[in-house]
Amino acid sequence: MEAIRGACGALRDEQRLILRLHFKQGLTGEQIADTLRVHRATVVRWIRRAREDVLRETMRRLRESVHIAEAEQAGVFRALESQIDVTCSQLLG
Repeated sequence: MEAIRGACGALRDEQRLILRLHFKQGLTGEQIADTLRVHRATVVRWIRRAREDVLRETMRRLRESVHIAEAEQAGVFRALESQIDVTCSQLLG
């Protein structure tokens, strides 16, 4: 959880805002797009990129702190990916 917390903290302010609107407030891409006056596809790309950044940074932090073996990294990544939305919504609240 500490690695994910650090990864969320490393996001840019705009990325945290987008994830907070999406995960915590439950807004759809369409609703966020209307609020920010951008195209829905742009919001979808922003959300995807922010999630990828959280996952990538979390894995980097885990590799450094607990020295995950390369053979185990794919399994850890899949487990993180399945939980990242819930965890981000809790951390960004």
